[in-house]
Amino acid sequence: MALYEWNPKCGDLSRVRKGELMQAYVEADSVDPPRAEVSERRTPQELLLSFFGALVLDHDRALVNARVFIDVLGYLDVSEPAVRATLNRMVRTGLLDRSQTGRIAAFGMSSGMEELLRQGRERVVSSHPFTPADDNWTLLSYSVPETHRDLRRHLRAQLMWAGFGRLRDGLWIAPGVVDVADILARTEAPDARAFAFAGTPLAGIAPNEFVHTAWDLVHIEQQHRRFVECWRNPANDPPNPVAAFTALGADWVRLLRSDPGLPARYLPDPWPAEQSAAVHDDAVKRLAGPAEDMLDHMILSYSRRR
Repeated sequence: MALYEWNPKCGDLSRVRKGELMQAYVEADSVDPPRAEVSERRTPQELLLSFFGALVLDHDRALVNARVFIDVLGYLDVSEPAVRATLNRMVRTGLLDRSQTGRIAAFGMSSGMEELLRQGRERVVSSHPFTPADDNWTLLSYSVPETHRDLRRHLRAQLMWAGFGRLRDGLWIAPGVVDVADILARTEAPDARAFAFAGTPLAGIAPNEFVHTAWDLVHIEQQHRRFVECWRNPANDPPNPVAAFTALGADWVRLLRSDPGLPARYLPDPWPAEQSAAVHDDAVKRLAGPAEDMLDHMILSYSRRR
């Protein structure tokens, strides 16, 4: 059994900033656990984060012309004003850097955004992201004063991305042994405390009961079915491969945020997680190459218009 205690101190502004960046990365429509209805419509920020994670991170594309984003997201029914507003907001929140040459604006990842994308990349590219590593569970109890509501939102967003479900206010559980210390280190506030334990349930405890309490399995299954229906047929792909690959990544991250990877024996049978993973792998194989080629063409085309 592992135990962590967190009692943060004031004054480290870099951690506060990192917490704000993490919230911007991991939260989509809401940071509340996914019992409420979540919009099927992809947000501009989800799409832009997907674009940078899939097509800029570890690629030789430090800066991308704003017109590329406008064209790509236009195929996904995002208006030009919405794209520009989102890009500028991501600059203000520290996710993006902006470069201006005359009337031409270009955007690149900030160091903070690159760090966040790398933190989530292992699960994003995993071929078995819904399979728990072992039979352990991590239980986290924390207390954050009501006066620090932003901190509570930041922490809840991070916990959801790490696979935690809420048992009740201030008490969360996740499958496997989660590096709670790393999550908590990104957030600071005075008078806040947290305790975390990792281990297995005692004899006589039925895990399926707390699984149904902490996670809305009906909602998660619906998310899987929706993903499979959207991406299993190439005929449904958006016509621009960059837009298609960007949308695929956004949908995949949303699904990962919804499903923490629970042990199969506590889930309805059949459970569609393996099918979702297979559909995602097939879609990546058919879209990644064309998306890379098309994006290079778009970047070159706009560079010649200066």
